[in-house]
Amino acid sequence: MKIIFLLLFALWSVTLIAQPGLTIYGDVGENNVSHGWYVKSAVIGNYHWKKIKIGSGLQFDRKYCWDNEFSGFKATIGREFSIKEFTFTGQAFFIYAPFSELLYQTNWGALVDVKHNHVQLSIGANKRTYAYTQKAIEEYHIPKDSAKIREHLNIMYSFSYFIKPIDNDWNVGLSVTNYDNFVINQETNPMFNLQGLYRVSEPLIVYAEAWLQISGLTNLEINYFGCYFRTGLLWQLD
Repeated sequence: MKIIFLLLFALWSVTLIAQPGLTIYGDVGENNVSHGWYVKSAVIGNYHWKKIKIGSGLQFDRKYCWDNEFSGFKATIGREFSIKEFTFTGQAFFIYAPFSELLYQTNWGALVDVKHNHVQLSIGANKRTYAYTQKAIEEYHIPKDSAKIREHLNIMYSFSYFIKPIDNDWNVGLSVTNYDNFVINQETNPMFNLQGLYRVSEPLIVYAEAWLQISGLTNLEINYFGCYFRTGLLWQLD
């Protein structure tokens, strides 16, 4: 945790010096395991330098069934590439998400992102690990070789279509994806995101999103899992 927060502080310091971009948003939702409505908030900073982009963010649970208020850390580094007239972005990321004082998960992965007119497409993969904390290992005498569970490689995807060109001052779009900023689902558990945004001024964008979560896409019957609503601000400084 000390290493994570030192990394976050370093990235945040660079962000403050460079005055690039900052995203702040809040979520309100419910799902089959939340025991009612939950409230989350998050802040994500990023910095552009030529074709390179680095970023970091934190997520907090304001009202939830878990006993841990801090619920997510993410760090990213990406670069823009061009092959003749074809432009795309490659990104590597790390996500740390504590469930409680006893259990947490980490995600390492990479994504390729392509934007063209009204369409945005992302494809990638991640490697997830569930692990007991040091407190749980010592308190329950868990053997070190049994303290972690590593999943096989998981495919990540996102397809979005907007009614206006992507860089328009206002837009409405629909996405199907299996990941969000601090969570990555299995391939068979996609989410649908109806989103809208409006550029208030040159550096400031306000946006709102409605997310629907389902489970078991390949089952004979698709099941409802949850939904949440998000509103936020995106502050861009060039």
